[in-house]
Amino acid sequence: MCFCFEFCADDERLTFRGNSLATKAMEAYLKLTGDRYLQETLGELVSCVLSSGQDCEVDPLKVASVAVLRKQQDNLRAAVELAWSRISKSHQNFPV
Repeated sequence: MCFCFEFCADDERLTFRGNSLATKAMEAYLKLTGDRYLQETLGELVSCVLSSGQDCEVDPLKVASVAVLRKQQDNLRAAVELAWSRISKSHQNFPV
């Protein structure tokens, strides 16, 4: 452990590269705070979209007709707009 710290301290450019102690600590912190934020902001929405059964496939090669494609594009657009709305309204909850 000391070796990693000494190695990173010798060259500041390498502090957040690879598997340094600083990188691992930052990743753990971001997972902890980021997961909570994402769950609070988008968790319910993602669950609703998944449980609704609405198809959001927009690859024309995987859709039966143009009418179905348009409907699924509308489904996807509505889900994205709702997600964006929740994200933009959640700025006060964004982790410091």
